[in-house]
Amino acid sequence: MLIHKRLMLGQVSKGDMRRIRLRLIFAVVALILSTTAIAAGPRCRTSDFGCFKRKMMPRVGREFTMTGTVASAKLGWFVALDRWGVYVYATRASDSDRMKTLDGFNGQSVKVTGTLRYAAGSRAEGSEAATVPEHFFFDIAEVKVIGAPPPAEIKFLGMHLRKPPLAELNFDIVLRNDHTGPRWFLLPSNLGPGISALLTKGGVDTVEVFAPQGSGRVVVGHFLGTGGFYGLLLPARA
Repeated sequence: MLIHKRLMLGQVSKGDMRRIRLRLIFAVVALILSTTAIAAGPRCRTSDFGCFKRKMMPRVGREFTMTGTVASAKLGWFVALDRWGVYVYATRASDSDRMKTLDGFNGQSVKVTGTLRYAAGSRAEGSEAATVPEHFFFDIAEVKVIGAPPPAEIKFLGMHLRKPPLAELNFDIVLRNDHTGPRWFLLPSNLGPGISALLTKGGVDTVEVFAPQGSGRVVVGHFLGTGGFYGLLLPARA
């Protein structure tokens, strides 16, 4: 799902402000609770393949679509997912040439669709170390790989001059979250010469929370202060 929202930086109507004041306490509490629930949920540690395996095993043998970054690895191509990932390689020698079709995707974010498979791995005789690690994979002969759209697209719509030196900038913003969990997006509330990079300087005094109208639903927090910004938590696959 794509969520299209028009964000007018630096301006909120009086009607919106009244609704904000009425809902501010409830929205802030909801925002804090949702963040707490995410932090308390199960998360796989970097070295915990067992957790990743439990999440992925129910999908084995079924068509599965994932988004991740392509990298070259021991067994072939590797698409990173949830700190682990899924391999893409040829299971038959006759399909080995197809591996070259992914050369152009190296280091890029892609969307991969195919039948998810599992391999238990193997060890060399008399050795404790695994020569082929336990892993999940797609067969290169069956998989479909396409370049994934960027997580954020910003289109400049126009500028309205205010009391000098201020100007109001209007943007059309498209945000995507192809991850399996929620993802934070932060947008600057001020642009221009002398403005520091986001979260590098200044502080936040308060927050205004509102829900823009349109398809889908998302709550936007406008963090006010010398280091102010807009923040929103986009659900998984949104």
